[in-house]
Amino acid sequence: MSILTKDSYLKCYRFYGVKHSIVSIGNYIDFELSKRAMFLPILHSTMQYYCKWQNDYLKLKYWIDYCAFLHRILQQNGSCDEIYFKQSLSLMTKLNSQDAKRAILDSIISILDYEGMLQREYFCSLCEKELTNYVSLDENYMLYCSSCKKDKLINFDKVKKLFLLKSSAFFSDEEIDDFLELLNV
Repeated sequence: MSILTKDSYLKCYRFYGVKHSIVSIGNYIDFELSKRAMFLPILHSTMQYYCKWQNDYLKLKYWIDYCAFLHRILQQNGSCDEIYFKQSLSLMTKLNSQDAKRAILDSIISILDYEGMLQREYFCSLCEKELTNYVSLDENYMLYCSSCKKDKLINFDKVKKLFLLKSSAFFSDEEIDDFLELLNV
């Protein structure tokens, strides 16, 4: 099992038996680790903290999708800075009062910006023409012009604003859905 803490991304072992509760993806927990030579640390004494938005199926689904996205990023990294933990805590708070899809997208864009994965030179990644009007995005977060990649086109000016402001406030709900789909979230 993997756990994000303030300063690390831990891998540990957790025994699931009759007396042990299941810890699902994305839960905010308090825990203890027992170190063992030649093996992963053992996770025990877990206590899960509850957030009121966890009763909302859609918010929980988007939170789990965000955690899966974060897991992919952290596995690629090998190291973990405090920003991932802070961003996740901030998102947990925002989910109490904000639209889940918008809050998730804003958090993902902030993380991609921190990782340096947002394209800052606005040229098509395939044909190298300058991007205008409508663009598409691939799973590696690269931008494409509308003639090179035709699926799920998004207004280019809105994409630039999103990358700059890290706010999806000016997107319609359909555009948010399209953007999240393009990001595989």
